[in-house]
Order: sequence, then C-alpha cells, then structure tokens
Amino acid sequence: MYLAAIVLLMLVLPAGCVIGQIVWSGGAADVMLLVGKWFAFWMVGVRLFMAGVRQVAQPQFTAERFSR
Repeated sequence: MYLAAIVLLMLVLPAGCVIGQIVWSGGAADVMLLVGKWFAFWMVGVRLFMAGVRQVAQPQFTAERFSR
C-alpha cells in the first residue's frame, strides 16, 4: 500500500496533471514549470496532508514504531 501511494504521488499523478495541462493549454505551457508545480502539489501538499490525517487517526502507529 505504501509503495503504491509513493508511486502514484511521485510519478503517475504529477505526470498525468502535466500532460493534461499541456493538452488543455494547447502545448503553449513551459513544461519544467508545470513539472515543478505538480510535483510540489502532489508530493509535498497531498503526501503531507495524508501523513497528517494518518497521524491524527492512528497516533499509536508513530508512537510504537519510533519509541524503541
């Protein structure tokens, strides 16, 4: 599950958004700007949000794993 989430958030979803925005804009967009924008959104924004939700929902996961 963790590996699938990482692959989706690092590769699949950002690439899909970059391709979608290039198609939507008719190819007039700066590709590197789009890669940076969507990578930051998915990897930083969404991944950290998901980690925060998991921490709130299951605080014992982190406490047990890193308290040794």
